[in-house]
Amino acid sequence: MNDMVKKGYAEKMPKDEVRQDGRIWYLPHHGVFHPQKPDKIRVGFDCSAEYKGEALNKHLLQGLHLTNKLVGVLVRFRRQPVAFMADIESMFLQVHVTEHCRDLLCFLWWENGNLNKEPTRYRMTIHLFGAGSSPGCNFALKKTDDDHEQEFGFAAAEFLRKDFYVDDSLKYVPSTSDAMELIYKTKEVLSAKREILKAAQKDAFSREMEISKLFQEGQDRSSAQQKKRAMKGTSSLYRLDPFLDHDGVLRVGGRIQRGHFTDDIQSSQSSF
Repeated sequence: MNDMVKKGYAEKMPKDEVRQDGRIWYLPHHGVFHPQKPDKIRVGFDCSAEYKGEALNKHLLQGLHLTNKLVGVLVRFRRQPVAFMADIESMFLQVHVTEHCRDLLCFLWWENGNLNKEPTRYRMTIHLFGAGSSPGCNFALKKTDDDHEQEFGFAAAEFLRKDFYVDDSLKYVPSTSDAMELIYKTKEVLSAKREILKAAQKDAFSREMEISKLFQEGQDRSSAQQKKRAMKGTSSLYRLDPFLDHDGVLRVGGRIQRGHFTDDIQSSQSSF
């Protein structure tokens, strides 16, 4: 749980925040172990859990079916002598949910795992595996592919379009050098948007990024207070508890509406 919060996949909800329209839902969760990875635990959220006859998945739209057919991926896999497998790390966790929908992904947890305290309200900022709307992540993959095809070439674009089954891929190529080049270009496509975002943030919020790097998220309360004092009076982000995630992207812990921004900067912040 601490890792999810640190990476920006979940955020703490402000204590004084009340949703007036009643569009809020709390998800039960549990630990999931893999028999071959006994030291690793994943958090599983149950989007189909019912309360008074209602469940989140009953109200989510799946959208278009954009998943490639597994038979097609397997058949194409046998057409050339050199083959390799690949997967997109934490694919669902890399696609964010729009801010006004995040209150439907709330959950309770003890801050820093301290069971002696009252549970704290959190909400997910990303799509959950098992949610009815999660196939929309396939759209995000294909949109990224289309946006960068001209920059990185047709081969990488076709690889992402036709040779992935959700986040796993089987691919064939004529030679090992072709395989290495294709893997390199595909990784560039998938990291392009993140690098563009980091460059834009560095231009607009370089001081905030430097301060956040000095006082990394997850340190003690005094460090967090020092970070806030260092930003207060000079940054419009200080009320939102900014921090750097594991990719070096600047994220915020509070709601965007609490900050005082001009319209142009506020709209650019929504991608955090």
